[in-house]
Amino acid sequence: MNAGLHKRRVINMYKHLISLSFFATSLVAMPSTAAVLIDSSVSGSTFSIDYEGKVAGSMTSLISASQEFTFVGATNGNTTYNFSYSLANDSTNASRLRSFGFDVTSTDTISSFSATGAYPFSAANNNFPEGLGVREICFRATGGNNCTGGPNGLTQNQTGIGTFSINFADATNTIELDNFVTRFQSIAPGINGSDSGVGIGTMNAVPEPATWMMLIFGFGLIGGALRTAPVASRKRFALS
Repeated sequence: MNAGLHKRRVINMYKHLISLSFFATSLVAMPSTAAVLIDSSVSGSTFSIDYEGKVAGSMTSLISASQEFTFVGATNGNTTYNFSYSLANDSTNASRLRSFGFDVTSTDTISSFSATGAYPFSAANNNFPEGLGVREICFRATGGNNCTGGPNGLTQNQTGIGTFSINFADATNTIELDNFVTRFQSIAPGINGSDSGVGIGTMNAVPEPATWMMLIFGFGLIGGALRTAPVASRKRFALS
């Protein structure tokens, strides 16, 4: 093969891989408010949510939280979706995380849901403050009256883990989770004259396994091309 042509092909592959790498990197860091699609056949999938505080009508970085969800799998003929979770209160101000909640979209009706661990109590259709409105499902630290008021919860720098399950009336192959929220209480010092607020969730997208495979395959192609290139071509490529 002509050395110049071979060099151009290797350079073009290199440029393509760089573009793909930037794309994958942007997916890792890119916040997204899109719903999380859960496929019943893909167990072990993980996604993370960052929560930014909102108190007395204003966004604030003084209260915040981060959460990771893992879809453990669907059971009972795809009528039960099982998850594990880890929730951390990483606020700058002292505070207490009372609960977390979200909406569920599916072709079937939710019949029940339950949880274990740091947030073992559940409630349906709770109205969160700061204009966020109703969330279909929420899990709270203690019994109390609802997800937006009551004692206990993770304090500053604490992390809690647990599991939860969502049961549907009939089998469903996919569901979507969206509109993630947390409830903050006992904020000290107060923010904007208030000692309670919410955390609004933003999803951190992670590249699909296929994207990583393309990156690995691309690096392999470039390595192979460089190994098979004529010596003179390799020298020019290294110096260019």
